[in-house]
This record gives sequence, structure tokens and C-alpha cells, in this order.
Amino acid sequence: MSGRPSVEGSNSPSEQQPPHSNKSARGSNKRKGQTTISNFFSKRPQRSRPSDSSSSSHKSRVGSVSDNSASSSGVSTTSGHNSSSRDVLGDMPAFPGADLNIGPYKGPVSPNGSRSNKIPLKNNVRKLVIKNAKTSSSDEQKSDQPAKKYYDLTINKLKTSVESILAEQPTIYSLEDLYRGVENLCRYDKSSALWSMCHNSLSTYIKDRKTSLQIKANECEPEIEQETSLLAEDFLRTLYKEWNQWTVKATLIRNIFFYLDRAYLLPSPTRKPIWETCVELFSQNILRDSRISRPLHSGLVSILAKKRSNDLADMSLLADVFRVYSSNKDDLEQARKMVVTSASKFCSMHASDPTDIETFLRTMSQRIETEIEVATFLEFPESVQKKAIESIQWESINYLNRDILFTKVGTLVEHGQMHLINVLYEGSITVGVYSDLSKAWYEYIVDSGAELMKEKSSRQFVPRVIEHYKKNHRVLTDGFNRHLHFDHSFRNGIEDFINTGDNSSVIAERLAKYGDELMRSGTSKMNLSEIELENQMDSIIDIYGYIRGKDVFDAFYKKDLARRLLLGRSENIELEQVMISKFKAQTGSAAVQQLETMYNDMSLSKDEVARFNNEVNEDKKSKLSFHVNVLTQGVWPTYPDLHVRLPDVLNKRMADFEQFYTGERKGRKLRWHHGLGNCIVKARFPCGVKELYVSELQAAIIVLFNNDNELTFNTIKDTLAIESESAEGTLVRALQALACSKIKVLTKSPSGNDVKPDDVFKVNEEFNEKAVRIKINQIQPKKRNEEQRKEVQKEVERDRHMEVQAAIVRVMKTRKELEHVKLVEEVIRLTRDRGNLQIPEIKRNIDLLLEKEFLERIDDNTYRYI
Repeated sequence: MSGRPSVEGSNSPSEQQPPHSNKSARGSNKRKGQTTISNFFSKRPQRSRPSDSSSSSHKSRVGSVSDNSASSSGVSTTSGHNSSSRDVLGDMPAFPGADLNIGPYKGPVSPNGSRSNKIPLKNNVRKLVIKNAKTSSSDEQKSDQPAKKYYDLTINKLKTSVESILAEQPTIYSLEDLYRGVENLCRYDKSSALWSMCHNSLSTYIKDRKTSLQIKANECEPEIEQETSLLAEDFLRTLYKEWNQWTVKATLIRNIFFYLDRAYLLPSPTRKPIWETCVELFSQNILRDSRISRPLHSGLVSILAKKRSNDLADMSLLADVFRVYSSNKDDLEQARKMVVTSASKFCSMHASDPTDIETFLRTMSQRIETEIEVATFLEFPESVQKKAIESIQWESINYLNRDILFTKVGTLVEHGQMHLINVLYEGSITVGVYSDLSKAWYEYIVDSGAELMKEKSSRQFVPRVIEHYKKNHRVLTDGFNRHLHFDHSFRNGIEDFINTGDNSSVIAERLAKYGDELMRSGTSKMNLSEIELENQMDSIIDIYGYIRGKDVFDAFYKKDLARRLLLGRSENIELEQVMISKFKAQTGSAAVQQLETMYNDMSLSKDEVARFNNEVNEDKKSKLSFHVNVLTQGVWPTYPDLHVRLPDVLNKRMADFEQFYTGERKGRKLRWHHGLGNCIVKARFPCGVKELYVSELQAAIIVLFNNDNELTFNTIKDTLAIESESAEGTLVRALQALACSKIKVLTKSPSGNDVKPDDVFKVNEEFNEKAVRIKINQIQPKKRNEEQRKEVQKEVERDRHMEVQAAIVRVMKTRKELEHVKLVEEVIRLTRDRGNLQIPEIKRNIDLLLEKEFLERIDDNTYRYI
């Protein structure tokens, strides 16, 4: 047993043959004191292990392909039938000398390696027990020499191959041979030396390439400071080519050293994998070199400048260079910052004249779109894209004369340049000067509104006010994105323009008149579609909301609505209900209660008269078509009474209706108003039968000529029982419409437009109008509109006094005692929407309440509610 291990449980001598028996005598039988390969590479102390099959089933070693293996201290054996597989490892020669014992290896294991701790030993494998594996120091020294020779041979082969790859020369060894060599050296603790050799080769090569690129970069120096540089762009192509070659070589080297990369570099937190190391070497030595980065940046700026100037730019080259930067996060971040900085510089160098605001903002918009296109093409994140846009906005707005720029905002509004307004708005938000823009827009709204007020007598005044409102509202929505600050400016501007001085009363009156025209004309006469008509109605409601003198509008609109309903002049009666609903949504139900009552009166009257006519027609046959409007007293406007003697047939029908109505409603009393009545009279002329649409008074006049061929003015006046001066004036205008207008139903002698007491009127026998249905227009009294306007204003003043007094009582009833100043403030707050109240007017109403003993004065400055 001296120097030779004894084997227990061996079946035949063939099972003890070493795997290298086919090489030389020194590897056949006599092997005393052999040194294992683990002693050479690791110098680890040898330890004894139990020969239990359960523990040995998870051990494997290099050079053996047998699944049936066992190992103990210093000696390894294999089954004889697999010994031939130990001859070569890939294309590498087998280790010379003694059989190699790899021992219990506990280092990192490649997933693709030959070791596998997951394959259990079969139960029928014979167990070998090795004893007395003792070696001397001289034997170990002899055994070290072939292992060291293998290491030197393998490391040189790998170094030569790496240098050949970097030099773009073919290698004389197969890639699998090189890969296996790396794996063998890594398994036995030579990873550090192997990585050192690889890293040194890569570093040496990249430094040589840096020197070459520096020489190329020096050729670009003459054009470095220029905005565009063809030499710098050519340098980009050279750099990108260098990067492509580097990545190909780095990929191949990584594949050869893949086992080293996975087993040695990747698990360590202090070491970088091969690919990251290659990227870092390229970044540190080339991308971050000052002599190389200058033409590199110059080339990038040159391409970007061409793109921003709408010239032909090699965007694919730009993308290629950014792919180089994208391999390193820090380099990519710096490159993106360079793009943002270059955008700001380009904008500064090519600044346009801010006095031409449309050209200025259009240029600014184009530059922003270009930066978005570049950022999208280079796949920049939104944060970088936003920075590029903000740099342009800062350069365009912050460093220019904002006073000149913002004062031109009215030009954009007039021309409807919503996109350019939005560009200006976004820039002002970025720079933080949106309050200046908002103020300039407010001033435009007020000033342009004041110009409109100079044309308040024009027929187009209200449509222009509506257009002014809609135009600026569209600016708020589309241009300023309904920003809260701009919303306040819009509301304040419209309100201040409408309510400055007596503008409130004028606009309220004209707006109500325009609403009346809209309801009377409808879609046909106004040349509007249904949608346009409803939009105009909405605009009236919107502007109405800004009017402080709403009572003026309410009074005029109410009076006009009454005439439309009573005279049947509404284009669409349902449209009236829609308009009332819109007012209700704007101001609440209390403000439109009277309008709703008026509308309901017309609807109820229609049903009531229909029932009456059915009863009358059942009792007695009548050719008279009769319709009455029963109106609620106190809701409808007041009209002057016209006392006139009507034909007997009409008086009889009126008496029947009054009996019918009061019979069902005890305690009700009807009061007849003939001033707004109208009739359809069938008249027989020599030219044929005509239907005349006339007022109730005109109908009474025409019926008189059934009994007399001619009548004087005084006769007509006495027959109709006209007594008052106002009624006489109404009679004169009625006769003028019948005898002096274009359509002459009667003739007057002497001729002329003036009617005198002795003038004689006769039926016009020569009446020859072709139309069957003829409407006789009413002649309005001179200055009638002005008189009506004054009457409405008086009603407004009277109602306003009542509202002020009601507000005073409401406040004092709540507070019980209050100082004069605070009372005035509360009243103004409560009645603000009903008109501009003057403090003396409030004081007069307080005095009236003191006289009526609703209040009492405690001292000179305080009131108490009684």
C-alpha cells in the first residue's frame, strides 16, 4: 500500500485503469503520490469524505462523462467502460500525467456546464473506497508542471484569439474550443487572471481606437463653431461605424467568455459583466473624450439645425448616433440635454419680430412642432419632450418685449387665430406671465365693447354684441383652455363693458327688442337654421346673465311677449316656451313666473273658447267665428282702454261668453279690452270677395258702411261712441290705414293723409287687389316707440322702488337693528342684478319706510325694525 491506493469492492483490474491509459506509460499503471489539479489551481487542503452513495451522487468532475463516479481525498476513479472519453476536452489535449482529481467543487456552476448536481447515481453502481492516498512534496512538484503547462497554453490561446477578433482577423481555434478552455479555467479559480487578461486586451484596443478617432476629430476643427458642419456629420458616420464594429467584437468575445461572464462577473456586486464593461470602455474613452465629443456634438447640432430650418437633414444618422448614446444611461441623458439646449440656442439665433404677432407665433408653433417630431423620432420620453418645448417658449416669450407681444392679442381674436392664441397661452403658462396676457385680453374685451357702444343706434348693434361675446367665449374655450384666471378676466371684461355708465339699460332694452324680432321672424325671415336660431337664443340668455339692469330687460321683453301672444305674431308658439325655459334656467323660477303665467293664459284661453264655441254651435247656428283671450290681471302689461260701440252681433257673442265663463267661476268678473283686438272681415267688392285682416276698431268702421254709402269723420266718431282724446287719435289712425295707405279699402275726400272732422269716407268701388286675403297694417303714432320706452322706464322705476323697499324690510327683519352704512351695503348686494342703484335712491326708500313706520330711527346712524 506504499504510494498506491487500495481499492475495496473492485470487481476486476480493468475498473482501476486511469482514463489516460492510451496516451503514455506515465499515465498507465504506476502513479505514486499524484498531485490533483485542484492542488495546483486552488491549493486547497484535502479532506476526507464518506463514501456514502447518497452524498456522492451529487458530485461531478471535469473530464469525466460517466454518471457513475465517486471521489474521496486526493484520488478520483471512473468506471472502465468510459475511460476513453477522457482523451480530449473539445479540441484541447487532455491533461498529461496522473489522473486528475477535481475534488468536491462548490463554486458557481454554469447551466450549460458538464457538472450536474441534479443527476442521482444509480443504485446498482459499485462503490469504490479509496484509502491511503498520500503524496510527497516531490510528487506534487512533478504533478504541477503539466497542469501549469495546460494553464499557460489555454490562456495564451485565449489571448491570441481575443486579439485576433479585435484586429478583425480569423482565429486558428474553434469557438467551442475557446469556450471550453474558459470554462475549465473558471472552474478551478483562475477566473480573476482570465478576466484580467480579457479586460487588458479590450482596454488596449479601445485606447488605440481613441487615438485614431482623435486624429479624425482634429480635421473637423475648422467647422466646429459653425451652425452646420459637413465635416462633423462625416465624423458622426465614422463614429457610428466604429461603434458597430465594437459591438460586433464585444458580442463575440462575450460569447467566448460567457461562462466567465455568468459565473464570475455577474454574481459579484463590484464587477460588471462583459457587455457593460465594453460599453463603459467605449463611453469613457471615446464618447466622453473632450477632443472627440466636440465634433460629435457639432455634428448632432448640425443635423438638428437643418431639421429646424426645414432643410434636408440626415435624421437616420441622428437616430444611429443616439442608439450609440442609448447604451449608456448617463451618456443618453447628456445627449438629450444637448438637444434641449440646442433648441433654445437656435430659437435665440433665429428670433422673429414680435410686433408681427401672427408671424411670430406661427414661427414659434412650427418650432414646437419640429421639436415634437424630433423627440418622437428619437423616442424621447415625454419629460424630455416637454423640456424642449419649454425651452422654446422661454426663449420666445421671456426674453422679448411682452408688452408689445400681449397688446397684439386683440389682433389674434379679431382674425380668429385660436391655434396661435393657444400657442401664446401655453407659452405664458410655462414662463409664468399668464396674468399679463389675461390682463391684456381683459382690456381688449372692454375697449372693443366700448367701440361697439358707439353704434348702439345701428340695427346690427345687438348681433355685433352677441358676436363679440361668442368670439371671446370661443377664445376662452379653445385658446385659453378655460383656465380659471382667464375665465375671471372674460367674465369681468364682459360685465364691465355691458354695465359701464348707462350701457346696462341700453343693452338690456336693445337685447329685449332683438329677442322680440327673433321670436317674430323665426328661421325664415332671419335666414337662420334651427340650430343657429337656438344658438342666438342661448347668446341672448348668456348676455342677459351679465346685465345688472335685468329689470329693464324684463319689462321690455314682457311687453313685447304680450303683443306677440295677443296679436298672434310669434313665428312658433312652442319656441316661446323654449325661450321662457332658458330664462328660467338662467335666473330661477321666480323671475319668469309672470312670463309662464302669460303663456299659460293663452293655452287655457284656447281650450276655454273651444268649449264655448262647441256649446254655441250646438244651440244655434252662427257664421261668426269668435275667440277671446282671458288674461290674469296684474300679470300682463297695462294698455290704454279703448271704449268703442261694437256691432250688435259681436256684442251679443261677448255677452254669451261672459255668461258662460262667470257661470262656471263664481265671483269672477271679466273686463273687456278692445285695443289689441283684431278681426277678419269678409267684404264684397266689384272685383270679388276679399278677406280683410283688420283691427277691432277698423272692423267696426267697415261694418258701418253696410248701411250707408258715405260717412263723415264726425258721424263715424259719434256712431262708435268715441269720446276720449286718445281714442279719437286711435280712430284717426284707423281711418288713415283704411283710406290713405297703399291698400285703399275706403276713399277720402278731400284727398290727403290728414283727417279732418268734415272729411267724407266712402267704400272704394275701384278696389282691385288680386289677393284674396289682405292685411291692413296699423299706422303707429308718431314717437310711439319713444313714448312706450318712457312708459316702460317709469314702470321699471316704480318696480325698482318696490324691490328696494322689500330688500330693506327683509334685511331689517333679519337683523332687527343695523347701522345705515351696513344696511345700504346689504341692499346693494341683494338688488345688484336688478340694476345699478344709487345711494341717494336707497336713502329715499329708507325714509319712505320710516314714514310708513316699518322702521324707526334709534339715533342718527342706526335703524330698528318695528
